[in-house]
Amino acid sequence: MPSGNGVHVGVYDITERDHIEPQRRRDDIPALAAYCQERGRLYAVNQVFSALTGSRAQADFGIFEDWFPAIETLNGHIPPASNGEADSLAALWRKIPLGGSDSQQQEFLDALKAGHCRARGSSGSARVLTLAVWTIAWNVPQEHAWGFLLAPLILTIPFATVSAAVRDWLFAARWSRRAGFAIARPERDGQPPAPRLPLAPQ
Repeated sequence: MPSGNGVHVGVYDITERDHIEPQRRRDDIPALAAYCQERGRLYAVNQVFSALTGSRAQADFGIFEDWFPAIETLNGHIPPASNGEADSLAALWRKIPLGGSDSQQQEFLDALKAGHCRARGSSGSARVLTLAVWTIAWNVPQEHAWGFLLAPLILTIPFATVSAAVRDWLFAARWSRRAGFAIARPERDGQPPAPRLPLAPQ
C-alpha cells in the first residue's frame, strides 16, 4: 500500500500464466488495480479487519473504498467480529461481498462481477484456527524428515491462536471505530446504505 502496509488481494478468473502480471505489480496497488480493471478481472481486498495481514492506516481505507470493487466479508479462520465489520463496510460502500470459493464456473464468476452474491457460512474462532494449524503441523513430519524437530512447538499452538483471535477482535473494534463506520449497519435487502460517517481524528 502507499502507506507502506501490506494487504491481501484476491484476483479472480485468472490462469497460472495470468498470475505473473499481478505478481509483478504486488508492490504497487494502483498499478495492480489498473491492470485488473483493464483486463476485466474481479479483485477484492481480503481480511480488512484482521491483524493477520498487518497494520492499517486510515489512508488505507480510502484506497479500499476508491480502488476495490469487492471486499472479503467471510473468512473461516478469523473471528465473527472481524467478518461482521467487513460485511458492514461492504454494505455501506456497496461493494461486492465475497467469501472463499473454489468454484471455477464462468457463471459463478459472472455473478460475482455483477454483485449478485452473498457471502454465507461460519466465521472462525480460536478453536477452528487451532485445529487448522494443528493439522498443518501434524503433516509437516510426513512431508519433511526434519519436521519432527518442530514437535515441541505443537504445545504452543493454542496460546498463539487464542492470542491471534483476541488480537483480531481488538483490531476490528479499533479500526471500525477509528474509520467511523462501526455503527453503520444498513440492511442488505433493498435498503440504501447509511451515509458515510466522517473519519475519526488520529
